[in-house]
Amino acid sequence: MSNSDIEPDSGITHLSVTSLKTSKLIHNITGLLICAGIAVAAYVLDSQGIRLLMLNKTHSLMYAIFLLFSCFEGYFVLMLISMLQIAVRHGGESEISMLGSFNRVLAGFAIMIGIAYLFGRLDAFTAFFTMFGGKRKKEDFIDENNKAGDISREIGSFPVSQDTYR
Repeated sequence: MSNSDIEPDSGITHLSVTSLKTSKLIHNITGLLICAGIAVAAYVLDSQGIRLLMLNKTHSLMYAIFLLFSCFEGYFVLMLISMLQIAVRHGGESEISMLGSFNRVLAGFAIMIGIAYLFGRLDAFTAFFTMFGGKRKKEDFIDENNKAGDISREIGSFPVSQDTYR
């Protein structure tokens, strides 16, 4: 039997893709359960006063372990949801790998935010991302109907005057 005799949808290729998806599903469920167990154990130990080491005045090493494994839990939950969506659409293995890479990047950001929170430097983390927001000019805040005088606009429910942006 040559390669041209095997159809693309034959049972052999379908079986290997299905078994690969099944092994990834089992891997993600197992990872989720292990991370959930470790996160719950670390949280309970921290709340009971077993902290091992204090990282600062308010957060301990056990709380850091809880945050870390909660981020890992989030990754596995995102992977399971992604796999479910791909299975519903009858997607391929490459989609799972692609979304897996994206989910790892999200988990990495979550871990960085968690570390910044643990050490009380969340303001520095947000300041880093505000650099990419750009600077607004004073002209952006001027009302088209009233270009001169005291201009007031509402942002949400708070009235803001032009003097605020000088």
